[in-house]
Parts: sequence; C-alpha cells; structure tokens
Amino acid sequence: MSNETNASDLIQKIQKTRELYSLLGEKSQGLKHSEIIERVKGFLIEQEKLRDSFAFGEGVDVSNMGKNVAQFDPIESYKKNPSAIDNTIILVNDDMDNREEELINEAENFKGSYNTLLFGIAIKLAHDQKLSDTLKEFLVNHLISPPDDQKKSSGRPKKTTLDEEFRYHAIEFARLHGLKATRNDESTSFSACDAVSEAATALSQSRVPGFNQGFGFEVLKKIWAKHSK
Repeated sequence: MSNETNASDLIQKIQKTRELYSLLGEKSQGLKHSEIIERVKGFLIEQEKLRDSFAFGEGVDVSNMGKNVAQFDPIESYKKNPSAIDNTIILVNDDMDNREEELINEAENFKGSYNTLLFGIAIKLAHDQKLSDTLKEFLVNHLISPPDDQKKSSGRPKKTTLDEEFRYHAIEFARLHGLKATRNDESTSFSACDAVSEAATALSQSRVPGFNQGFGFEVLKKIWAKHSK
C-alpha cells in the first residue's frame, strides 16, 4: 500500500471521527430522528470517557474549588468505570509525582484529594515502591482513624460546571445535524434538546452509568439558554 493511500485512509478516519464525536467538521443532514439519537449516544459516551481528564485539568487546588467545580476522584471513577483504570492510574501518578504536598493539605477538606492519596499509595505498595515519611504518616492515620466523609466536600458535586458544559456540547452536536436547539414546551417538534434527552434515557436504560439524571428536556433547555448567550 502506497504512502498516498495510507495518508488518504488516515484523513478519512480523522474526518469520520470528527463527524461522529466532535463539534468540528461537517455533519450529515436530513438524518432520521432515530439516527441522530444514535449519533448523540456515541457523542455522550465519548465525552464521558474524557470526564476524568477534564476534571483533572480543571485542578483540585483548594483555591479553585468552588462548590460547582468538578474534582477528580479516582476511587469514585473506578467504581463508576473500572475499565478506565489505566487512565485513572496515569492521572493519579501525575498528581502524586507533582502535587504530594498540596494533596496532603487539600485532603483535610476535599474527598477527591484524600482518595487520590489513598489510590496513589495503593499503586506504590502494589509495585513495591517506597513511601515518603509523609505518605506513611497519612496511611497510618487513615488506618487508625478513617475520616468522616460527611465533613469533606464531595469529590464531584451532583451538578457541576463541567456537567453543564458537556450537556451543552451534546446539544450543540445534535443541533449541527439540522435541528433547532430547543422548542416551546407545548410544541411537538423534535429539537436538539429532545435528541440529547432521549439519547441519555436510552443509555441509562442500557445501564450505562452517568446518564440517569440531569438530562430532562427542561434542564437541557435551561443549560442551552445559559451557555448560548
């Protein structure tokens, strides 16, 4: 196979990926509503895979932790999606290598930081790596007196700015397929908000985690109005 053929195949794959999973690139028009819903389902799943990376990138410093800001929590992430363990380990190792002292300071108030330390220590012990004196002290304190999670801010609040951004992007993705973003409550027309709501309902019914709440039409309509200004 020639280099030109390889390049052409790669370009086609990139274009297809953009069409199906990105806000970039041209989208097919005139699709049936069921076909748009299927595309939105795929888009939502791909966004969910990126959630930890986005939350991690927003930072977990105390100074950044407004009540509506998502925080990376590796233990919750693993419970929710065990198959993403490799990505979770990469993020935890990065935090442990570069922010150990900050994590210790944050752990007193933030569950996500506390769980990052626990997860990081578990990784080190599993690979027979030496713990610093600070981590040893943290582990001993945890074993002797586990924290009351109720006193810590949740690793990821139920509603976060990240959640809203992802939902807004999903609405925009559906809209790019030729739908109006929303509709009047009394209207029976099919909008992008309807497409996202129905896609999330289908995923939830298929027991895909992360789509069982926050995707009602009225909620999505408000998110669109807020972020499209």
